[in-house]
Formats: sequence, C-alpha cells, structure tokens
Amino acid sequence: MDVIFEHEGRVYFGDWKTDRLASWDEAAVEGHVTRNYGLQEQLYALALVRMLGIATADDYQARFGGTLYLFVRGLPSGVRSRRPSFAEIGQWQEEIAARLGEGNT
Repeated sequence: MDVIFEHEGRVYFGDWKTDRLASWDEAAVEGHVTRNYGLQEQLYALALVRMLGIATADDYQARFGGTLYLFVRGLPSGVRSRRPSFAEIGQWQEEIAARLGEGNT
C-alpha cells in the first residue's frame, strides 16, 4: 500500500505500479489488476477496514472509499478504481481465513 488518503469523508488506499501493459484501455487494466493484484487488493482492503475499526455495513458505506491502482506508465488512463461491497469484504475475510487454516492442519 503506497498511500492512504481521505476524500470527502471516505478513506482509500492507492498503490502505484510500474507494469508495462500492451493496452491501457479499461478492460486491459481491470484484467491485469484482477490477475496480478487480486489477492493484494483483498489483503490491503481488509487491513484498511480493520485499521479503521469498521464493523457494520453502514459504517463501511460512510467511511471506506475503495481501492486505486495507478499505473505510472499508462497515466492518465492507467487507473483502476474499485469499491468492493461490504459483503465482498466479508467474503474475502472468510476465504483468507480458510486458506490460512488449511496450512495449520
């Protein structure tokens, strides 16, 4: 996580990337982030939600802004922003906890 910032009352994380993509269109950037940074996004979002002490959907809606991946070689179009739902955050937490539990058996 390169930067945490607040905008209009919501907190976001941003991560600068220097990857080279063949195309900087929205679909290419989205696919690249999903394939290469999906787990990272989940971990960073979970850490930020926990750091902020967010425990309810209402608090999440009010305080968590989302995630930003900024590809410096592709700016200004090389930006991917996303705001996962509160349900996704819960699902990610369960999936990661299950993964970690598998290593303990």
